[in-house]
Amino acid sequence: MKLLLKYLFLFYLIVAANQALAQDVVIESVTPKEGYSGQIVDIKGVGLTGADQVFFGSVEGEIINVSDQLIEATVPNGATYDNITILNSTTGLIYSSEHFMLSYGGEQGVEASNFSPQIDFSAESGLYDVSVSDLDGDGKNDIIGANSNSNSATILRNISTPNNLSFVETPLNLGTPSLNSTTGDLNGDGKPEVVFSEGDDGNRLIILVNFSTEGNLSFTRQFIPINSSSTKRVVIKDMDLDGKPDLVVSDQKSNRIYIVKNTSAAGTLSFSGDIIELIVENAQRTAGLDVEDLNGDGKPDIITNQFLTDGGGFFIASNQSSPGNFSFSSFNEFSTGGTLVNLKVGDLNQDNRPDIVATLFLSSSVAVFVNETTGTGEVPQFSSAQNLATDLRPWGLDFGDIDGDGNVDIIVANTGPDKTVNVLNNDGSGGLPFSKVSLPVEFINRNIKVADLDGDSKPDIVFSSVDDESNNIPASKISILRNKRCIVPVITPESPINACIGNPVRLEAQDLDGVTFEWKQDGTTVKSGADNFLELNDAAESGSYTVSLFSEEGNCIETSEAVEVSITSAAALPSADITSNAPVCTGGTLTLTSTDVGATTYEWRGPEDFSATGISIDVENFNSNTAGRFYLDVYSGSCVIETKSITVDVISSPNFSIDQAGEGTYCVGETASLTVTPADSDYTFQWFRGSEVISGATSQTFNPTDPGNYFVEITDQVNTFCPKIYSDTLAVAFLEEPQVDFTLPSTACISTPVAFANESVIADEATAQFSWDFGDGGTSSDQDPTHVYNTAGTYDVVLEISYDGFSSCASQSTKQIVVNGGLSVEITASAPSICEGDNVVLSVDGTFESYRWDTGETSPTITVDQGGTYSVTVADANGCEGITEISVQEFPLPDVTLTASSMAITQGDTVTISASGLSDFQWTADSTQLSFTEGEIEIALSATTTIRVEGQDENGCFGSAEIVIQVNEEGNIGDRLTPMRFFSPNNDAIAQFWEIDNIENFSQCGVEIYDQQGNKIYEAKPYNNDWEGTANGSPIPDGVYYYVIKCEGTGIAKSGSITLLR
Repeated sequence: MKLLLKYLFLFYLIVAANQALAQDVVIESVTPKEGYSGQIVDIKGVGLTGADQVFFGSVEGEIINVSDQLIEATVPNGATYDNITILNSTTGLIYSSEHFMLSYGGEQGVEASNFSPQIDFSAESGLYDVSVSDLDGDGKNDIIGANSNSNSATILRNISTPNNLSFVETPLNLGTPSLNSTTGDLNGDGKPEVVFSEGDDGNRLIILVNFSTEGNLSFTRQFIPINSSSTKRVVIKDMDLDGKPDLVVSDQKSNRIYIVKNTSAAGTLSFSGDIIELIVENAQRTAGLDVEDLNGDGKPDIITNQFLTDGGGFFIASNQSSPGNFSFSSFNEFSTGGTLVNLKVGDLNQDNRPDIVATLFLSSSVAVFVNETTGTGEVPQFSSAQNLATDLRPWGLDFGDIDGDGNVDIIVANTGPDKTVNVLNNDGSGGLPFSKVSLPVEFINRNIKVADLDGDSKPDIVFSSVDDESNNIPASKISILRNKRCIVPVITPESPINACIGNPVRLEAQDLDGVTFEWKQDGTTVKSGADNFLELNDAAESGSYTVSLFSEEGNCIETSEAVEVSITSAAALPSADITSNAPVCTGGTLTLTSTDVGATTYEWRGPEDFSATGISIDVENFNSNTAGRFYLDVYSGSCVIETKSITVDVISSPNFSIDQAGEGTYCVGETASLTVTPADSDYTFQWFRGSEVISGATSQTFNPTDPGNYFVEITDQVNTFCPKIYSDTLAVAFLEEPQVDFTLPSTACISTPVAFANESVIADEATAQFSWDFGDGGTSSDQDPTHVYNTAGTYDVVLEISYDGFSSCASQSTKQIVVNGGLSVEITASAPSICEGDNVVLSVDGTFESYRWDTGETSPTITVDQGGTYSVTVADANGCEGITEISVQEFPLPDVTLTASSMAITQGDTVTISASGLSDFQWTADSTQLSFTEGEIEIALSATTTIRVEGQDENGCFGSAEIVIQVNEEGNIGDRLTPMRFFSPNNDAIAQFWEIDNIENFSQCGVEIYDQQGNKIYEAKPYNNDWEGTANGSPIPDGVYYYVIKCEGTGIAKSGSITLLR
C-alpha cells in the first residue's frame, strides 16, 4: 500500500519557529564542528542522560561525560563528514542536524604528490558504487561495493595499520545485482546495516542485517519491494523523529520519492508495508538524493534531482513530520542549467547553513547552491548556481578535509577519458574559494567516498574504478588513494600556563597511532615515543615546550607552536568546592559559588567564551547555549593551584508550538481546531485571543469560532518558580463563501471563441480557485476564460469557485448559452485559371452581412491577377461566420523560340524555320499573313525578311517570336562585310575592339587572325566584334596582322590586313 502525500494542506501546519520534536532526546549543537582524533567534542541537547554510544559517521567515539544536556566525547580517527549519532537503548537513535568533519592540523593546499600510488582491490563484475562503514565495531572503516553485473556484493574488511592498507575481501551473495549502497544502524543495536538498491531496474531494497562482532562479519538478508519503481539512491534518516531511522529512496524510472517507515522494536528489524510515496511535480524521474535539515528546524528535508536531464534542476520537500505522522510540503522546484547527476549537502562557507553541491555531467563542473534561508523553519532558499570546474564527466562526490586545514573540500569522481579524481580544495578565504586539483588514476571512476582507512587520522579517498564499456576496458576495482600529507601537531592547553607545584600540568597533542612524538623543553628533548602527552609538576620543568611529530615512516617531521609553561611554588590551599543555584529556568540567572579557600583569585570559564572573576559569579539569561561545563581556576599567588569544574543543565521545557487543522483560515461554519504540542501533563495552558483571556479555555485543544490572533500562556507545574512560557501568535480567519456570478453572450457560433467574464465576489483573504464547465466536456481554471464550441446546441455553463485549501468553502452558478452552427459559403471564379498578366473575377455565392477577403477587400466580388489560394470569411446578422477558399492556377507565358537553317541566304534560296513553345501556329512575313499552320516551314525569300510566329500553348496562353533572315541580293557575302583597317585597344574607349560591320547578320561566318610569320593567333565563330588584340589572353605587339573571313558553304568571303596601334 502506498500513502500518497502530495499537498501541504492535507497535513498539520507547524507554526512555531522551533518545532516540538516530541522526542525525549534532542541534539541542539556540536562544538567544535571539525576536530582531530582524540579531541573532545561537546554535544549539547536535551535528555542526553542514558546515552550508550556516540558515533561520528559509523565509527564510535569514546564518551567522557554525560549529563542531561551535555555529552563530552572524543573524536575517533575513522570519523567521516556526517551527522553525529547518539544511541540510547531506551529512546533510540538521535541525529545531529549539523555535520562533523575529521580534521588533523595540516597546512592548506593539495597536490597529487600528497597521495601514495593507487591501490586496487578486485570487486565483482560491474562495480558501480562504494560506501564506507565500521561494520564489525573495531574502529576501522570497512568498504562496501555494489556490483551491477553480479548477484554478489563486495565487502573489504579493514585490517589496515597506519601507512599500510590491508583488507580481507568478503563477497556476499545478495541474490540479485545491486546499484547503490549506504549504511546505518536501523535496529538500534549499535551495528550499521548495509542497504543496497537493486540493479537491472529492479524494484527492491536489499538489507544486510548486521550481526558482526569484532573481526567477524555476519549478516542476514532482508528484501523490501517497492512496487512499480526502479530503486536508485537510498538515504537512512529518521524522518518522523521517533528514534528509528527510516529509508528514503529515489526512483530512476518515475517522479517519485519513497519513504519506508521503520517499525523496529527490541533490536528486531522491521518496516511498515505502507510505503509512503511523494510526487515530485515537474520531474520525470528522480536520482540524486540527500536528506538534511536545511532550515534549522531539526527536521531532515528531502533534496533530489532528475537523472541526466538537461536543465532538470533540483527539488526540495520541507519536513513537517512528528513522531508517527509523516508530513511534507510539496516539492519546491529550483531551476538551473546543466545535467545534474548526484548531489550532496554540506556547509561549505561555514555560515551554519548547509549548502547543496551537484555534479554537472556534461558541463565538466559541480554547481554550488549557497543556502540563503533567512529563518528557522522558513521555506529553504538557495542562490543561483556557482559552478566550479572539474575534469570531464563528473559523477559522484563527497566532502572531507583532505589537507587538514579545517575547511570542507569537495572530492569528485569522473567518468571521462582523462582518468582523474578531482579535489576541489577550499582555502577558507571566504565565499567559495575552491581550486581544482587533478589526481591521475588508472581507470574511469563513478562514485567516491572520503574516510580514514589506515588509522592515521587523515582522510583517504576510496572510489569505484568502473568498466569502460565504450573502450572495452574492464576494471571493477575498489581503488584507494592514501593520504600521506604531514600532520602539524597542536598542543593543548594553550599558552601561557601558570601552575603551582602540586597542580600537575598535562600537555597533549593529537591522539595518533603509528607516529612518534618528541617533546622538547627549551629546545632539549625530554620525552620521545608513542605518547601524545607530557606531564609536568616541578618548578624545574618550567619553560617553552614544543612537540615534534614524526609520521609517514619518517618522511614527515612537523613541530608545534611553543607553549609557555610556568610552574612555581605557592602556599597550599584547601580544595575548593563549587555549588550552584541549579535548577535554573531558561532565561533565569545561574549563580556559581566557590568555597572561600583563601585563594588570591577565582577565575571562571564556561560555554560561549564565558569568563568572570570572583568567589560567586552570575550567568545571566541562562539557556541551552550557555549551559554545560564551567571551570574554576583557583589561584594561589600568581599560579593556578587547582582547577575544578561543574556541569550545569538548564531546566528545559518542551519547544511548545500550536498546531492547527487546516491553513489558519476557515470557511464560515467550519470547525477550527488549535492544539498545543507536545502534550505534557507537567504544564497547564491558558488560551488568549489578542490580549484577552478566554474564559475556560485551559485545555490542550481550543476550537475558536471568531477570527483573531490566538496564543497560549504555559505554566510549569513542577518548577513553579520558572517564568511562564508563551507560544507564538497564530492568526485565525473565517471566510465568507464566494458569491458566484459571471457574464456570457446569449448566443454564440461554433468555431468562434466565446469570452466568459467572472464577476464574482470573493473574500480578500482568500486565494480563489476557478472551475468552469462549459457543458460540452470542456473545462478551464482561468478567472476569465475563452472557449470554442464545435457543435451547435444549447449548453449549461457552470462556474464553481472554491478557496485554495478549503474544499468546503465553495459555491457555484449556472447559465445557458445558445451556440449556432457555422455558415456554408462557396466562391465562383470566372475562369478556372489565368495566364501571366491576365485576371479573373471571384464571386461569393449568396448574400451575407459582411465579407472579409484575405486580400483585405470587403466586397462580395473581387478581381485578382495572380494565381494562388484566396479565402473569404463571411458573417451573418447573428455574427456567425463561415469561411471558404478557392485556388486559382496561374500559367506562365510560353517561351517561344525560332530557329533557322541559315540566318543569311542568297537571293532566291530557301530557308527552313522551326518554332517551339506553342501548340498552334500563325506565320507572317513582314506582316503578310502566310498560310502555314505547322511548327516548321520552308520558304524562299528574295529580300531580307522578318518572319513572325504567334499562337497558344497547351494552357491556352498566347505567345510570339520573330526572326530576321538576311538575303544577299548580290550573291557575295564578303561584299557586305566591312572590317576596320586599324584599331587601338588601349582602354580609352576609342576603337577598343576590331569590328566588322554587318558580321552580326552572318553567324555562319568565322574570323581567323594571323601574324606576319603566318601564325594563327586568334579565331572565333561567330565573331561578336570583341577581339582586343590579344593572343592566349595576353596583349600582342603593335603592328600589321592579317585576317581571313570564312563562311559556311562559300569558303573565304574576305581577307586583308589590320593595323594595331595602341
